[in-house]
Amino acid sequence: ATHIMHTPDGRFATLRNNKGSTTIPLKNDPEYSLYFRMLRYGFTIGAVRAAAIRDGKVDMTRLDPDLPVGRQRVPRVGVSEVD
Repeated sequence: ATHIMHTPDGRFATLRNNKGSTTIPLKNDPEYSLYFRMLRYGFTIGAVRAAAIRDGKVDMTRLDPDLPVGRQRVPRVGVSEVD
């Protein structure tokens, strides 16, 4: 089943600009393909959000999947302000 979770970066290489940021929609970005696959397989939003945060990615469940992640304002979640 490991082949299901593997998405090669090679086919998306031409869509990245020279600074390394992506211009492809979030739903097609190979960095986030695992999380969209989890949603398709029926994982809950909370489980997908926890996996993304665990992996050091932004919480993609609150973003527009049709826009590149670099062009979106990432909401801050789970941040408590203590004086």
